[in-house]
Amino acid sequence: MNPYFPADQVARRSREAIIRGVIWAFIGTLYGLLFVIFYGMAGYALPEVSPVLVAGTLSASIAALIYSSMRLASIVAPVASLVSIFTIIIHGQTIHLPSLVVVNALVGLMTGTVFGMLAKHSRVYRAHAKVVAGVIAGITVSIVFVLVHEVFAAFPLVLSIALMCLLTGATYVILAPRCVRLFDRFRPQVVNGAVVGCGTSVFVGLVLFVMVTGVAPEVSGSLDDVTRQIRELMPSAFLGGLLGGGLAGVASGWLIREWQDL
Repeated sequence: MNPYFPADQVARRSREAIIRGVIWAFIGTLYGLLFVIFYGMAGYALPEVSPVLVAGTLSASIAALIYSSMRLASIVAPVASLVSIFTIIIHGQTIHLPSLVVVNALVGLMTGTVFGMLAKHSRVYRAHAKVVAGVIAGITVSIVFVLVHEVFAAFPLVLSIALMCLLTGATYVILAPRCVRLFDRFRPQVVNGAVVGCGTSVFVGLVLFVMVTGVAPEVSGSLDDVTRQIRELMPSAFLGGLLGGGLAGVASGWLIREWQDL
């Protein structure tokens, strides 16, 4: 038996790589969905700015925000879904997207605030540090890929999302512990709960908006072209995020022995 690669260690690292690969693949699909939604919205609202820069930065930031308190996100998601459906039904024929965003933001804000007040043992107080790490990682990787798309105009979007997801995840893993240590003395539990709740709720609302317009395109109004583009890109975004996140998780399982205790 090779002393440098004991069989039990190989088996243990393989299991760890598989587990982390599955978990990070889920996070990657979340990143991909965020990316394609913001990519489409940026092209409509901010045509003078690179959609890759906007989508990459916002996707990393909100993914980090949701990842910072999965417990709170799992509470907010079903509440935000019900509120979104109710808001869409009230609006009837055409959905006013700003209204949907505002309503979801307020509901998420209130839910997160209550969670921050009551969940005394939650680590949601570290959300701001993790979001800072996500913002830095997102901006850094996005700038690189803006340059890539400038040089290679036909660079496939699915490959961009996969590589951006992988690199953003790797950068986040490096930055997050440092940001947590840097901001550890600042612990605004209630504020962080409100921010995580708000971000999660708005994300759920946007996803449901895009899904509903796929069934009833007329409800999107002036955003019909935008929502159609987002739906067309979703399979590529989902696949890219799945691959990028999964590879990042497998690499983490092999190279990093311990789970990050954040």
